[in-house]
Amino acid sequence: MKLVLQSQLLIQKILIGNFITNRVLFAGDLVCLDYRDSRDNPRVCVWDHENSAELEPITYHVADTFKEFLGMLH
Repeated sequence: MKLVLQSQLLIQKILIGNFITNRVLFAGDLVCLDYRDSRDNPRVCVWDHENSAELEPITYHVADTFKEFLGMLH
């Protein structure tokens, strides 16, 4: 339980102000809305929990817009 709480606190530190989490993927990675480049039109990315360092997130681009992301879902 302690490890889960520590992980949640780290995620909150990394994501505050830049990302809004959307879904947890297999093995703990997160689908996020990425507001680092635009406050009005966030990109969709996956946050890599294993390779990210504290306050240095590693993300992978998924879609340029949330609408584009929704179009990818079947």
